Amino acid sequence: MFQDIFPNKIIGGNLIYLNIPEEEYKSKFLSIDIANSQNLANGYFNDGGKEVSSKVQRVDLDSYTETAKITLELIN
Repeated sequence: MFQDIFPNKIIGGNLIYLNIPEEEYKSKFLSIDIANSQNLANGYFNDGGKEVSSKVQRVDLDSYTETAKITLELIN
């Protein structure tokens, strides 16, 4: 689905951060919002063969790095 997603996870925490170039995000979705970000996260985990349940907490745009930063809460 996406080629350039960079995940970050804090050890011992239940949050994961997905960073994706803004241009790539916008090439798949019309707008950057929570619903589209949830679809992106679901696809990311499914494509990676991981059975992970998550909920998008927030989506931020970093104009300096031109990336969308998605904060996800991992649900057990």
